[in-house]
Amino acid sequence: MSDLSRRNLLINALPAAAVGAGILSGVSAFAQDAAAPAPAQNSQVIKMLAEAQKDGLFTLPKLPYAYDALEPHIDAQTMELHHSKHQQAYVTNANKAIESLAKLRDEAEVDPARLSALSRDVSFNTGGHLLHTIFFGIMGNVPDATIDLEVKTDIGAQYGGLEKFQNHFNKVASGVKGSGWAIAAYEPLTGKILITESGDQDLRLIPASIPLLLIDVWEHAYYLKHQNKRADYIKAWWNVVNWAEVNALYKHVKSMYAPK
Repeated sequence: MSDLSRRNLLINALPAAAVGAGILSGVSAFAQDAAAPAPAQNSQVIKMLAEAQKDGLFTLPKLPYAYDALEPHIDAQTMELHHSKHQQAYVTNANKAIESLAKLRDEAEVDPARLSALSRDVSFNTGGHLLHTIFFGIMGNVPDATIDLEVKTDIGAQYGGLEKFQNHFNKVASGVKGSGWAIAAYEPLTGKILITESGDQDLRLIPASIPLLLIDVWEHAYYLKHQNKRADYIKAWWNVVNWAEVNALYKHVKSMYAPK
């Protein structure tokens, strides 16, 4: 199936899934553009987003660091299982659901219940693939957490300081009921970075917004090390946020919406 027909199928199946596919497609094209700004060309998260689809199929991008690179804050076993098992399952199941939808649409009579279930599968798995790709991509061995960056400056201006932003984000992450994500996303109409949450991993985001900074608070992301202590995991996670990567993604998405 071609990239175009796959995206059309996603759009027809479920708008939230189309958001994920659209971001993957847009960043893939941008990252492969020789004229793209240096921060995008050198960004690990943007490269991972470019590798997250190939030849009309979703694919699992390689991590730009070893599974033990985030120790002691996130343990190697969790990283390996999270990436090679959990995200790989989302990739596999997203591709299967999309193929099943294509076959279902060719049938003379479409079962509404089956269509609804497959649409849910597409949304859940493409959402999981996109969110995990960004999540893994914005982490790493942080060279200098104190460096001045455009995204930090803009966050500080909007929230009254980086610490206030982090406190707000932590409260959202701690308050997610069950499994889900805390997400800081760029909203292009106002140019603001807004904090929200997503139950499970359906992309129930602010319309047109793109995730920049996000944390997975499903128990599989932290239970081996932190057991049920989500607050400890959230605190440890800030130590492996690579702000240079968040900044590169921020500058990229702003450029996507800048007047031409």
